[in-house]
Amino acid sequence: MSKAQLHSENPELLLYTEGRLHITVLGGVRLSGLDRLKVKLKLTLKEKPNEAAFRHHLDLYNSIQCEQLIEKASEVLCNPPFFRTGLGGGHRNSF
Repeated sequence: MSKAQLHSENPELLLYTEGRLHITVLGGVRLSGLDRLKVKLKLTLKEKPNEAAFRHHLDLYNSIQCEQLIEKASEVLCNPPFFRTGLGGGHRNSF
């Protein structure tokens, strides 16, 4: 298992990697109005960085939004809807 890393050289583009998962905080974290912690996330898998990207806006203080992020991200990253299964795999759908 690879070591977790946080790259924060650019405060507008935070990168976190651990194992197969890459998380990018697009636009950084706003320090004003800390009663909300709204972020834009991009989640990708190491072996499919462009194919199975998942983007989501959420308030990290909102537990319901965090739960929805986990459910939806796992669906998209583990079972990308644009791949056919059982038909030779890896072929994109026409829609």
